[in-house]
Amino acid sequence: KKKLSLVKMAFNQGQFAISVGTAGLVYERFAISSLDWSPMFFAALLATVFTFFVLNTLQIAFVIALSEGVPVRAVLVGNMKWAVPNFLALTPMGILLALVYQYFGVLGIVLLVIPLLIARSSFQAYVDMREMYLDTIKSLTAAVDAKDPYTAGHSQRVGCYAKEIAKEFKFSPEKLETLEYMAVLHDIGKLGIPEGILNKPGRLTAEEYWMMQQHSVIGYEIVGQIRRLKKDAVFIRHHHEWWDGSGYPDHLQGEEIPLESRILAVADAFDAMTMDRPYRRARTFEEALAEVKAGAGTQFDPKVVEKFLQAAPRLKEICLQGGKSREDGPFRQYLLAEAAAVREELWEEGGS
Repeated sequence: KKKLSLVKMAFNQGQFAISVGTAGLVYERFAISSLDWSPMFFAALLATVFTFFVLNTLQIAFVIALSEGVPVRAVLVGNMKWAVPNFLALTPMGILLALVYQYFGVLGIVLLVIPLLIARSSFQAYVDMREMYLDTIKSLTAAVDAKDPYTAGHSQRVGCYAKEIAKEFKFSPEKLETLEYMAVLHDIGKLGIPEGILNKPGRLTAEEYWMMQQHSVIGYEIVGQIRRLKKDAVFIRHHHEWWDGSGYPDHLQGEEIPLESRILAVADAFDAMTMDRPYRRARTFEEALAEVKAGAGTQFDPKVVEKFLQAAPRLKEICLQGGKSREDGPFRQYLLAEAAAVREELWEEGGS
């Protein structure tokens, strides 16, 4: 692994030197001695940036294609989405550095770059924290998958479905991200349900069914302890509420139910219909689609069902991809203990 890191570092430095060196040679061909803002200067600038962009992008794309066994074209298309805006944003910064160097020399560059490096370090810390946060969420969902083998990959698919439906409502990127987190974590409360009930092959008794219903409340309690998600945990609590008020746990109806919960209800039910269970076979995509449509106005919000049907072509592609993950997370034992504690508290309340 260390050897691989050294090779990667050597490649990055080498490709950067080639890209910068070649771009510098292109700039020299225009024989411009200073930043005079003439048409020739802008032509030289454009040619230099273009040269660096092409060489840098192609070298990285070829290496990624070789290491991952994917077509170079596919890598280029994916990289262009972030590379073009990145280069457009950094070009003015390059011009600024050149101007600072021309008028203030090396000292000016140092004074300008130090704050930029500090800002970059802060941003990197934020990115690292966010990655750790996402890894925690993956571990949480993996713990659910490990406990309920019949729903492996269910949480991830519900996240995809919910996100696609929400796009039809024109959710902002921030709201989309939050909804996806809630969707991926919507069944986390199942960690607090006894496995004998969770994986029972036959019909549940009335008491067992009541216990199973508590998973949305347990999930709400667990996610509510995560500071960043605390105010959004209510979406998990209400994802089994019905439009007509006959759902659980609080028997909300209509628009009393948060929109995000109504979206989760459709996404969750749809994916459950397309999964095999011990007591029934999975429905086809078309059968599940028809059943969701039939539930509009009773189980589901008619508006959400309408948006769901509009997103159906994209959902079918996601559904066929599957995406089952059986990875177990390092937080599983802790979560099981926390969920059990919440469960015991709920059982005591239910029995009193």
